[in-house]
Amino acid sequence: MRVNPWFASCLLIASAAGFFATSHLVEKRKTPPFTRETAHVFVAGSQSLALLRDGWSWPETWGTWTSGSVAQLDFPIETRPIGNVVLAIYGRSMSPAGQPGGQLVRVKVNGEELGTLRFNNEDEIIGGKIEVPERMVQVGQPLRLVFEIARPTSPREVLMSADERKLGLALHRIAARYVPSEYVP
Repeated sequence: MRVNPWFASCLLIASAAGFFATSHLVEKRKTPPFTRETAHVFVAGSQSLALLRDGWSWPETWGTWTSGSVAQLDFPIETRPIGNVVLAIYGRSMSPAGQPGGQLVRVKVNGEELGTLRFNNEDEIIGGKIEVPERMVQVGQPLRLVFEIARPTSPREVLMSADERKLGLALHRIAARYVPSEYVP
């Protein structure tokens, strides 16, 4: 059976168009899904200061110091995530003289240790990331973050000032990035 060349070229074009349309849809599914970022800044006057629990000093214009070796805060997540929640924690540290590399801060979420972050002593604000498994997030229940400071240090110990507070992490901001459950691929 002989096929009409015009008909064959129409089939070829339709087939190619279908292929590209399907290929285009597959490509769209590969792109990252909608994400939500919730951020809280812990500076003087911020409403986010209400999230701080035990172990914090007074807020300052740039952030809030931990006071002692353990500090806690409750971080709300508005909706159930699809997948893990990534917490980006921004701050700097107070470290003992002669301790290169800054302060080590162990981070627990809802009682489970999820990682250790290192913050430097510089005036810059740097960040570290902690990944919270989806199973740990309960709708309506904030994530209880516990920061365990390896070596709290007073500014007086490092000859910075007469301040005798045992400081560790100078928290500026925490941001949570996740895919909310209302996202429908």
